[in-house]
Formats: sequence, C-alpha cells, structure tokens
Amino acid sequence: MIKKKTFLWACLITALVGLCFAGLGLALGIQNIGRTTKGWVRVPTSDYMAAQQELPAFDSLYLDMDLSRVELIPSDHYALDYNLPLQPNGQAVDIRQDGGALRISHQNDSFKYLDTINFGWLPRSNHRSDYIQITYDASKPLKLVDVKVSVGDVHLNGVDAEALSVYAALGKVEYSGTAANASFKLDCGDFVGTVQADTAKLQVSLGAAKLTGSHIGQFTATMDCGDFSFKQGSLLGGSITQSLGNIRLEDADIANMTLESDCGDISIAGAVTGNTTIRLDLGDINLTTRLPLSSYSYKVDMDLGNLQIDGQRASASGGQGPNRLDIDSSTGDVRLYFN
Repeated sequence: MIKKKTFLWACLITALVGLCFAGLGLALGIQNIGRTTKGWVRVPTSDYMAAQQELPAFDSLYLDMDLSRVELIPSDHYALDYNLPLQPNGQAVDIRQDGGALRISHQNDSFKYLDTINFGWLPRSNHRSDYIQITYDASKPLKLVDVKVSVGDVHLNGVDAEALSVYAALGKVEYSGTAANASFKLDCGDFVGTVQADTAKLQVSLGAAKLTGSHIGQFTATMDCGDFSFKQGSLLGGSITQSLGNIRLEDADIANMTLESDCGDISIAGAVTGNTTIRLDLGDINLTTRLPLSSYSYKVDMDLGNLQIDGQRASASGGQGPNRLDIDSSTGDVRLYFN
C-alpha cells in the first residue's frame, strides 16, 4: 500500500512539472525557450539567421567558430550556407578576405543559450541546429586550411591542402584527404580519419582515435585517455604515446616507430621494420609480424610477466637480423609471433 501511494505521488509531481513547462510555453506564446546564466528566457526568431551566399575564390581558409557544426565540401564553386545565432554586432558571421586568404569567424555571445526546449508540434526551419557549410572549388589547390571550433563537430571529407590544422575543444572530428602537413588537436571528442600526409600530428586529451587506410611519413600521436586504432595503412616513423587506453595497429606497415603507454594493451599486426621501441607500464604486448624471426634482433626487459615467442617461452634477447625490437614491460605478458 505504501509503495502504491509513493508511485501515485511521483506520477502526480511529474505531471505537475510537465504542466508548468507547458504553461510557460503557452504564456510566452513561442515554440522555444532557452536557459541562460540568469535563468529561462524566450528564444526569439530574430536571434537566428539562416542564409546562403556566394563566396569569393580563395586558396587559404581560416575558420574560427564558437558553437557550430562545421563542414567543408569539395565541389566546383564557392558558397556559404549557415544557420547561426546572431553575434553582438548583429551579424551571423564575419567574413574578411586578405588576398587569397578567406577568414570567417563567429562569436556566440558567450554561449547565450545553454539549453533550449521546443514546445512546438513541428520543428521550425529557422531553428535548426547551428551549422556552417563552406563549399569550394576542389580543382583549385588549397594552400592552408585552419579550423578552430569551441563546441561542435568538424567534417572535412575529401579536403586536400598543403597544410591543414584543426582544433576542436568539444566535438568530433572527421577527416579524409591529403596534406603535406596535418595537425589535429582535440580536447574532448573522437577523431576518425583517413590521412595521407608527409607529416601528421594528433593530440587527443579525452576521446578515441581511429585511423583507417592512412599513409603517413612522420607521425606523432599523443593520447591522454582513450583508445588509439590504426588499420590498413603505413607509418614510416614517429611515436604514439598513450596515458590510459589501448593501442591497436592492425594490418599496418610500420617502420622506426616508438610506442609508449602507461596503462593499456599494445597490439601490433603487420610488417614491422627498422628500429621499433615499445614501452608499457601495465598491460599486455602482442606483436605479430609478416617477417621471419631471422629478420630481427630483439631485447625484452620485463619486471612481472611472461615472454613467449611463437607460443613458446624464450630468452629475453636474441637474433641477429637487421630489424631491431626493443621492448620494456613493467607488468604484463609479451607475445611475439613471426612468419
């Protein structure tokens, strides 16, 4: 009986809260209200602007956005499409061209609306999620693409440039394309990419990274918390440093790489050549290479764990081949498999 009364009271309170919000929406006579640092207020239609316009030709792009989904679209013309809240200056975006460089920026008035509630039966066309789409002529090579986004996902698919730099404070980054130099920095969000680059740098503070079909000359990755995955590609030098998470290289050709992790498993499968260094504090190391044991010389330092080579216990050093494996494991097993 007591449980039944408790349930009824919970339903009644929930219904009253719902009626209060509905009444608030009707009283305001609008479809949306927004929460600011000072409380709930109405979201007038005039606070947003949706537009499509042509853009002048450019060979370098600087994009600086506060709160928006960003997308670059390779095509045969230059255009801009957006739906954004107005800035304090009354404009949705600021556009400035300096020679061949185009600069587009947007400030969202210190993130005026932290949350919004829609009371309408149908979504309003002028209140879609914040976004900006930039279309450009892909037949004209880009020298530089520099994208900075505070909150929002970044989609750069098929974007080729001599130099590419992406910073996302909160949001996912997707990239596919070719660049001589590429740099990606994410504070909180996942990275998914197919990267063709002479040199590439990836830094993720909180989130996972997944690269597929990528071919990179010199590669540097720093992962604080999240898994790192690399599949069907090549890394010809550099390092992958992980604090907390797994490192997994699958069907990968790697040469002269250093892999380091504080906590998490390290798994490598593919062709491993040159000088390879693996250091792990806590976790297992599994390495499977297409080359025979005679192609390697190896040294394994272990504090706590077992060493196996092709499924059999083995000595901690051996081989006289030209490719070098230097492995240091504090706690965990080490398994090496050769063709």
